[in-house]
Amino acid sequence: MARAKRARRLLALAILATGIGLLVVVSAHVSLAQNQMQLERLRADVEAEQENYEQLRLDVAQLESPERITAEATGRLGMRRPDEVTYLVPVTVTPNPAQAQLPPQASVDEGLGTFDESLDDYQAIKPDLAEQR
Repeated sequence: MARAKRARRLLALAILATGIGLLVVVSAHVSLAQNQMQLERLRADVEAEQENYEQLRLDVAQLESPERITAEATGRLGMRRPDEVTYLVPVTVTPNPAQAQLPPQASVDEGLGTFDESLDDYQAIKPDLAEQR
């Protein structure tokens, strides 16, 4: 009888240990499955953000394109390309023809003329500048 009692206790202890072991294995599996689902969600989020980043890079490239900038300038802002490009060349005003050739050691300011002479030159070309607009 003592032997049977002892065998029943060992059987009960083995069943209890097996049950606890199964419970640990099942909870570990559930935890692993939850972590796997979270990992899949994070991977999906990373992929979506990478696609969003690529779309934003494409948008920036399109916004920076010279064709779009030209279209915006002419369409929305009312700008236009000039019919003709005029380059202004500085004129050296000399008080007399003898000073037209400056010696090599002369300073930059020598031979440019006075302010009054420059103002007279501006007054002379001002009507031409107004016609070009």
